[in-house]
Parts: sequence; structure tokens; C-alpha cells
Amino acid sequence: MNFKTINRSRAFDLLEDRAVLATSSRRLARHLISVHSQYQQDSRRLVWETPAIMPFSSWLEHLFFSKQVQEGPFLLGPHQEAVLWEEIISSNTPEYRILGLKGTSEAAARAYETVSRHKLPWMEINGSTDREIRTFVQWAQGFNRTCAENHFLAGADLPAYLARCLKKKLLTPPENLILAGFLEFDPAIEDFLTCLAENNCGLYLLPPPCGRGRARWTSYADLRDETMAAAAWALNLTLEDPEARVGIAVPGLEKMRTMIERSLDHAFHPETVHSLTQPDRRIFNISLGFPLGHYPLARCAALFLGLLNRQKWDIQELGIILDSPFLQGAEQEFAARAALDRKIRSKAHPWITAQKLLELAGREDTPHHCPDLTRILASSLETAAGSKEGQSPAAWAALFSRILSAAGWPGSRALNSIEFQTFQAFKEELSRLSSLEPVMKSISYGQALKRFEDLLSSRIFQPESVKARVQVMGLLETPGLDFDHLWVMNLNADVLPASSRPNPFLPVELQRKYRTPGSSPARELELARRIMDSLLSSSRDIIFSHSTHEDDRSLLASPLLSGLQAVDPKSVILHQPAGVFTLMAGCGELFPVKDGQGLALEDSRLLGGSRAFQDQALCPFRGYAAHRLGSGPLEEPLFALTPMDRGSLTHRALMRVWQEIGSLEELREMISQDSLDSLVDETCSLTVQEFQTRGHVLFSPEFMELEKARLKRTIFSWLQRELGRKEFEVSALEETRNVQIGGISIKTRMDRLDLLEDGRLVIIDYKTGAAVDSVENMWMGERIIEPQLPIYSLVTGHETAGVVLAQVHPRNCRFHGIISNDEISLQGNTLKTPEKMNSGKMVDILKQWRRNLEAISLEIQNGYALINPLPQSGDKTCRYCGFKALCRIMEKEG
Repeated sequence: MNFKTINRSRAFDLLEDRAVLATSSRRLARHLISVHSQYQQDSRRLVWETPAIMPFSSWLEHLFFSKQVQEGPFLLGPHQEAVLWEEIISSNTPEYRILGLKGTSEAAARAYETVSRHKLPWMEINGSTDREIRTFVQWAQGFNRTCAENHFLAGADLPAYLARCLKKKLLTPPENLILAGFLEFDPAIEDFLTCLAENNCGLYLLPPPCGRGRARWTSYADLRDETMAAAAWALNLTLEDPEARVGIAVPGLEKMRTMIERSLDHAFHPETVHSLTQPDRRIFNISLGFPLGHYPLARCAALFLGLLNRQKWDIQELGIILDSPFLQGAEQEFAARAALDRKIRSKAHPWITAQKLLELAGREDTPHHCPDLTRILASSLETAAGSKEGQSPAAWAALFSRILSAAGWPGSRALNSIEFQTFQAFKEELSRLSSLEPVMKSISYGQALKRFEDLLSSRIFQPESVKARVQVMGLLETPGLDFDHLWVMNLNADVLPASSRPNPFLPVELQRKYRTPGSSPARELELARRIMDSLLSSSRDIIFSHSTHEDDRSLLASPLLSGLQAVDPKSVILHQPAGVFTLMAGCGELFPVKDGQGLALEDSRLLGGSRAFQDQALCPFRGYAAHRLGSGPLEEPLFALTPMDRGSLTHRALMRVWQEIGSLEELREMISQDSLDSLVDETCSLTVQEFQTRGHVLFSPEFMELEKARLKRTIFSWLQRELGRKEFEVSALEETRNVQIGGISIKTRMDRLDLLEDGRLVIIDYKTGAAVDSVENMWMGERIIEPQLPIYSLVTGHETAGVVLAQVHPRNCRFHGIISNDEISLQGNTLKTPEKMNSGKMVDILKQWRRNLEAISLEIQNGYALINPLPQSGDKTCRYCGFKALCRIMEKEG
């Protein structure tokens, strides 16, 4: 192709004469529109016509819809083509529904586009003996047949169709076409441009105005150092010249976006690094956005529509709905919906039914009463249930819109700029769902919702913002742009040139013969050189960089950097950005404040039982936050029984067993009479059934049988351990008592109290975990970290012969604790006597426990709440604490 090269002023003059400026990307089109506006202002013009500056693909569509003959084919959009490919593939080869229908259809669509745009001969493709290629040929034939029968035109065939229209004089081309930012043209576009030239359309190329700039390259240890260096470099330049146009080009931006955004925030907006808030206006702009469905407003709507089509509502997704500000009544019911979220998570169930949720939300005189939420959920469920089973995509789009509107979406408060743009984009995707009408006739609610969710996830959305000083973009977005300073990062040998990736549905030899994208290393090297030439002409000051290591892998620089000047990385950045703490320290004198005192306890009753003493002993702040402020982490849903659930089952079964047996003598007698097995079997069945009636969602009949078998094995293993003891009778089971500890009254419930032959008592508490700490760590320190049994001992007093933890675990059944003599065999257990612990007698240990517990009680009464976790091996105190975000001890320790 023979193009004339022109400068920008000449190009803008041609635009006055109805010329068209077509760009390789939307970003370049927006940039040139901005440059054109500045050109007009510099020319002292107050008004001017909107120039015809647009992406080349948009201009092709504009030409198609402006053709003089209106009875042409229906132009398919990408989302419509995706539907056709998926239907053709799933109907011809059903196995691909399992192998990955979406990925396969995308690869097939790319293969079809390659054939059309690069004019590959179908005859040579049909002759392939490769199974996958022959399968693709069948799909392509079905796609072409569907398009012919319905008078559809695929996007890949648009340039060839427009070329035919030009030859038939059905189109009026512009007098001049200016092209900007293109590295190459595929054969179909070349044919179309040739037709334009033959129809007296002048063809021009608009190069960047910079010319070849000064280029250097440097290296960094890893990608993190490289991104931090690029951010610091950009900050230095903008401080020196606030009007400088600074660019950062990143190959593979989609994988590195989060790291780059964090590095730039650290440099330009350090106040956000340790905060959840976003700055109102960022100094930098990253061209690549996120899928529209990831934005909170759109995600709330999609999740709400999804819940209406399910019998079981996922707890995590429901939590997002309850916490969202985008539904009616969110502000008024904020606290109630938060309480409802906590309520439904309290049992750690993975899902909840709509009926159960409506019942909980509708309960009056409860903290989680949400009348507005109850009303909109009930109304939406009724609307969704009343819809027809099969409707057109347009009908479903209208129904989705009505449901969301009736639910008060997007909320009553004013939307900020990003939320408003998300709202507009969401409505556009609803319109796209409606536009599937020509290719999808009748679908179900679930199918329509799945298609709509695909549209939301496939649309990469970046809200528009005010002009930023620093622009971050992908490597292929840079051609045609110009900057005062440009940094091109991540130029490793495996990035530029890129690895060849031939399409698996086309013969590799044929792709190489026609030099299709990704067909060979030689083809990728040629493209890489063009990219490099474009980069070198996009700024007068360019820095290229790469990383030398990635984890344990050594990296090499791109070979295209070999002819450039290598510089020391330290010479690139003059000043490193200050961190947020450095900035805060420079704002004034800092005074340390040690605040470890809360409000005194006014009531002698304390909720939480022995757990309140345990938390206070482990860390006073933890105890105060949990039992005085009533705070705590939300439960995470599990697709299994929680350890607490399994513990409850075991406790309940053991209680029933000992209610029937009552003593060691009776246990031995039942074994001799072979009646123990039937008792344990019946007990486990009753226990599991009782648990299921509480509404646990996991208890299907199959799950109940498995849990019953597990429970039986555990109970028999434990009873075998009990047989090694001396004679005893069970005196009390699950007995609730009030205990007074230094002015605080708490309610306790002992698992079991055994009466020995000499009249003394052994207190037993069941533990179903796989590990139990040592007696010394649990009970013999100044702060008792497992206070249940020491507290129970205050009830029994001097008659206590033993304080024992019964570890009831399928793989490890044994006794832990302190006993006054040998009433429980030491063999196979971890039991200590007071003498072996150098603690005198049992009564001395009990007195020590009372003193230590009363000291903890005094702390609780006084409101002592210092952040002072008890040191334990493995940092167990803080590791298993749910208040680390509240106390921020990790920041305090570095």
C-alpha cells in the first residue's frame, strides 16, 4: 500500500474537509480528539465541528450502517457471534460442554477470524487429517450455514463485504482517510483500503510527532523493585514539571495491574496504602479496567438476580447483598442487616433457604428485623416465580430491569461518578442481552441470567476520569501516542518478542505460510521490531527496563534492547518517595498514648462463662472486645461440620451413653452381656437425628449414616479407655451451676462429675480436638489459659480428687490433667500428681487457681483492656485471635 505521510496540523485541516481519522485503538482516538481540541483553541477558535476521529473498527461499522442499499445482512456483534458458536459446538460435539465450551468457542471464533482476515484457503484446511481441525471445519460450515440462512454477517467478514459494496458503488467513501497507530494491516483490510484508493479516496498515515528519542535501558532484581522504580521515576518527573506527559507501558498489564496500582499509590497517594478509602482523584490512570461484574453496584444486582433463581442461597453471596448500600432500605436497616448477616453465619452453614431467611428477617423484636428487606425479597421472589418458563432475551432483560427497580436498585443515596458510570454500563449490557433476540429465541431464567453474567464478565470496564498526569497502558496501546517521558517495563526475553502460539484449530504450516499472528517465532520477532520502532518514536526520553529474577528463575533482557545504552538503575531515580509514616512523622511531634483501660463492669453477671476468663487471660484487649463490646469475627461457612459441631455431637452421645450406664461396673456388665453395641448404636442414631432436626443443612440421609458410623467408632474407642480406671459412678452430667469468682457471677456447665469409692470427686471435661496442651501451660501459669476445669473445681472444693481433660478423638483417646493418686491409670495418659509438679497437695493447687482466677476477675471488673497478648510458642495467642485488625498489633510489631 502506498500511503502519504502527513503531520498533525495538515491532518486536522483535512478533517475540516470531511476527512476521517481512523485509529488503531480507542485510547489513541480519545488522545487525538483532545489534541485536536487544543489545536483549535490555539488557533483562537471558539467553536468547531466535531471531527470524525474514531477507532477503525467503529468506522467500518459506521460505513456498514450508512450504505445506500438498506436490504443488506444483519451485522452480528461479538456477543451474538459467541452465542452462535457455542450453540453450534454444543449441538455438534456435546463433549465440549464438559471440556470447556466457552474457551473452545472463543478459540474457534478466533480461528474463523484468522481464516477470513488473512484469506486462508478453505480447501487446504479441509484437507487436514488432524481431528481437531476437521472438527473445526464442521463447526465453521455450520456457522456459515446459519449465517446464510438467517442473512447474518460475521464481524470478520465485514471488510470483505464493504469492499464488495465499494466495487458495486453502494458506498460513498470519504475523500480522505487518515490512519494512525497501525503496526500492520491484515490482507482483508489491505484489500478494503485498495478499494478505497480505487474509488478516489486519499490514504494518509499520521506518525507520532516526536521522532526517534533518547533511549536507555536498565534492570532490577525483581518485578516488585521494577514497578516501585517506575512509580518513583514518574513521581520525580511530575514534581519537576507538573505539565509533563508521562507514560508507563506494560506488557501483560492485565496480570500486573494490582501490583502497579499499589506501587503508584505508594508513590503518589501514600495516605491510601493503609486505608480502605480511595482518593477522589488519582494523579495516574491505568487504561485497563476490571470486568464490569466486579464493580460493587453491578455485582450486587447480578447476585440479587441470581438468588431469585435458586433454592439454596449461598451465605457468602447473601452477605454481599445484606451489606450492600444499593438496595432499598439499606441506610435505614444497616445495623439490622448486619445483625442478620451475623445471625445466618452463626452456625457456619454454607447456604440458607429463602423461606428461612424471610422468617429470620421478619421476626419482630429482634436485632435482625428487616421489614424493607423482607418485603423486596418476597416481592422479587414472587415476580421471578410468576414469569414464563421460556421467554426471549429481550423479555428477560425487561423482567430483570423491573425486578431491580422494584428492589430499589441502585439505592436511595446519590451515586458517585464511578457508580453512576457503572450504572450506565450495566444498562448497556441489559440492552446487549436484549440484542441476542436474533440468535436466541426462547430461554429460561437461568439461561438468560448466565448469558447476562457472561456479558458482565466479558466487558472490561474502566470508568472515565479527569485527565491524569501519568498514563499507564498496555504495550499495544502505545503506537501513535506521544509523551514527554516514557518508561517501558517488563521487557524480558520471554515477553518481547512473544512466544509463538499458533491456533490449534488451523494447520500450523498454513498459518506460517500466510504469516498469521502467533504462527512462528519469525513472525513474532518481526512484530516485536515494529513495536520497538513505534516505542522509540513515541517520546524523546525513553527508559526500558526488565527484571533479572522471578522467584527462583533467572531472567534475561529482551534481545531488542541490545543496541541501546545501558545505565545504572540508581541514576534513573533521583529521589525515592516517602512512606506514609515518614510523611506523618514530618507533620508534627508525635506523642505515644497508652490506652489500656475500658469501662468498669457495672453488673456482677458476666456473659460468656469460662470463655470470658480465658480471653482475658490470653489478652486483656481480646477479653474486653469480645465480652464487653460484644464484637467478634463473622463465622465462615463450611461445606463440612465445624469442629464445634463435631464436639457437640460427641458430647451429646457420651452424655446419653453414661445416662444409661451410670458406672464402671455397669459398663463391664453390659460388655459381658453383649448389650453395649446396641446401646451405642441407638444412642448415636438419636444424637445424629436430633442434630438434623435443628436444621443443619448438610444432614442428608447419606451424610447422617457416615456421621453415625464415625461417632460410634469414637464412642467405642473412648469407652475402651474408661475400662482401665478404678471403680466410679457418674454423679452428674451436663450440670449447670452458677459460680462466684471475686465478685463476678458466671454460669458454667460441667460435662461430667465422677464419684469415687472413697467419696471424692473427679471433674471431667471432654475435648474432641487432635491436640491438647500440657498441664503446666494450661493451668499452672499466673494466667490460666484453659480455665474451664479450674473454675469447675471452685464448685466441688476440697473434695476434688482429680481435674481431668478427656481427649475423645478417633486417633487419640486419653486423659490429661492432675490427679491426687492413682484412681486413673497413668499408662497411656498424660496425667500429673501434685507431688510430681512440686505443688504440695491437691488442695494447694485449688487455692492457687482461686487466687489466679480472682485476679483475672478483678481485671474484668475494672475494665482492664491493655493490648498485651500472653506469649505462647508459635505465637498461638495472636494466630488464633479474631481481633488483630482491631488492635493492629501487627503494625505495632513492625
